[in-house]
Amino acid sequence: MPLPFIAGLALGSVAMLAFTKRKVLQKEITLGAQKAKELAAKGVEKSKAKYEEVKGELQKSPKEAPIKGLKKSANPKKEPAPKKPSRQSQAKKKVANEPASGEQA
Repeated sequence: MPLPFIAGLALGSVAMLAFTKRKVLQKEITLGAQKAKELAAKGVEKSKAKYEEVKGELQKSPKEAPIKGLKKSANPKKEPAPKKPSRQSQAKKKVANEPASGEQA
């Protein structure tokens, strides 16, 4: 039953290590956050450029300008599938079709 004790000892060791190396960890986290911020800014710029490109294509002629990457579906207006009868309605039909216990067929 020493498992909780060992787990507490391991967590305490990790906490002590993190506390003693906090300057190094803070530096690494800050560096990682800066890289993430730059990457996000590049993604926003790419999205804006793509939006302007698509917007320009649609303003030319909305019906004739295809959007790159989109495929036309073979059947745009598909009929919905018929609904399956519920188990309750199936049971009611079965009971209605069965003869009463006293009657003979």
